[in-house]
Amino acid sequence: MLSSSDVHAFIEAIRRLERRVVELEGRIENIVREGKVREVDYEKGRVKVDIDADDKQPTRWMPWQQRAGGEDGVNDWNPPQEGERVTILSPGGRPERGMAMQGGWTDDNPAPSQKGGERVITAKGNIVIRAGGTITLRGEVVAVESGGDTTIDAGGNIETTSTELNHNGKNVGDDHKHSDVKSGADNTGPPV
Repeated sequence: MLSSSDVHAFIEAIRRLERRVVELEGRIENIVREGKVREVDYEKGRVKVDIDADDKQPTRWMPWQQRAGGEDGVNDWNPPQEGERVTILSPGGRPERGMAMQGGWTDDNPAPSQKGGERVITAKGNIVIRAGGTITLRGEVVAVESGGDTTIDAGGNIETTSTELNHNGKNVGDDHKHSDVKSGADNTGPPV
């Protein structure tokens, strides 16, 4: 038969196990959580997130997932916006170690394309590409479309290589022809 102290010790062990189970259940629930960005600190690269619509208290400040360097020095700056859907990953279920990962379309933020095989980037503000070396755009066709002025500001020469160079439908390349060609100091007509 068990003594009263053995029974008491057994009951305490059960209580400790119950508390541990509750703690572990909470940590498991916190490993992956979804929410919406409430606030962004661009200077520190941190966000606060509302986990549940009913929750009045956002998360603590946490970093968002972003490509950040390495030997090739490639960094992406694509900060989340207020109201954007994020998934929080918390190693070990510890929210203080959490990181917000952007992604997931919502009715408020729908996908910019419904076509497979496309990579579409849209922005209400500027998109900037910076490199310490060469930037190369390659494709079967490279098109630049602008609803307004387009400026090329080069600190050096602009060189083009092509089979033909057209401006407003006229060949202005190195093999273009002019109308009204006259000998002497007279000007020629426009390109044909």
